Amino acid sequence: MRRLLPLALLLLVLAGCGPSANDQVTRLAQDRTGWRKLTKGMTPEKVRTVLGEPLRVEDQAEVTCWHYQEGQPLERNATDPNKWVIPRGSLLFSTKAAGAPKLSEWREP
Repeated sequence: MRRLLPLALLLLVLAGCGPSANDQVTRLAQDRTGWRKLTKGMTPEKVRTVLGEPLRVEDQAEVTCWHYQEGQPLERNATDPNKWVIPRGSLLFSTKAAGAPKLSEWREP
């Protein structure tokens, strides 16, 4: 019994150290604020300044997809193969026009 009391107290202290629900709501609001600063035609450097480093980068033919949250990979639209299905928290850079990658579309988290 004496060994369980210190363990219980330690668990109680550690539980109080985690992020609160208010912290998570604040982080989500900040994330959405950054996403709303995006505009078509932005360079990768400007996007990186607004959103930071992506979790994962995926190259597909004439586009590059930056993923800012875990989720499905980029895929072509089944009904229109000229379009892409963009997962939540991801954005798409196109190199079709003039070769330099430019932000073409995105989907907020």
